[in-house]
Amino acid sequence: MITNCIKFTSADIETAKGIGSISTLTFDLDITVGPVASSNPMAPTHRVLGRSPAAN
Repeated sequence: MITNCIKFTSADIETAKGIGSISTLTFDLDITVGPVASSNPMAPTHRVLGRSPAAN
């Protein structure tokens, strides 16, 4: 089993989307990753989304 892994849909990281998981001793969290457009060079390139293990 692979944990804490993100697979991107293409080699062009600037526009690639991804799916993956983050695992700890207390939870496994499925995540999605999507590119973010910004003119600020210091802005993040991607947004990571996940659902709380408590489903809140």
